[in-house]
Amino acid sequence: MDGTCLNCGTALAGRWCSDCGQKAAHARPTLHELVHEAAHEIAHFDGKIVRTAWLLLAKPGALTREFLEGKRVRYVTPLRIYLLASLLFFGLLSLLPASRLRVSVTKGTDAQLEQAAA
Repeated sequence: MDGTCLNCGTALAGRWCSDCGQKAAHARPTLHELVHEAAHEIAHFDGKIVRTAWLLLAKPGALTREFLEGKRVRYVTPLRIYLLASLLFFGLLSLLPASRLRVSVTKGTDAQLEQAAA
């Protein structure tokens, strides 16, 4: 793959940047690439998770801007963030007692629904 690295601007001579190590990825990955990345992201744990979590909580827009500018090697991929958030959510949800997970729906008039929506 020819061109420049989106992360650091170094000229690319292959699939990986020789300066920062970021992979030169296509804008539209194949299904195989997505499945491979999902399996890889679930199985790995590294310092990127802490750096990404801190930036996501402290400056969420900055993380999005970095990703869109192509500076991706320092952070966890969006797919991994989604998968980790899902695992945490469902893991925490499974710890709650079943009696606290009740949802009730009551009947109401159209006026009450419109007032609640406002």
